[in-house]
Amino acid sequence: MSVVARRLACVDTTLQDPLVGQVLDGRYRVEARIAVGGMATVYRAVDTRLDRVLALKVMHPTL
Repeated sequence: MSVVARRLACVDTTLQDPLVGQVLDGRYRVEARIAVGGMATVYRAVDTRLDRVLALKVMHPTL
């Protein structure tokens, strides 16, 4: 097993992101976290008005 694979195996995937399952701005239902960067987190979301899947970028509150 590679070093990367061993490190990924140790990641706790049971931690729930507090925004997953929430509706933002009365319109965007957050379904899953896709990525985390230095300035923002990107989520898979659904626009409930247009019934479309989209990527939703939320800036970190510390910025």
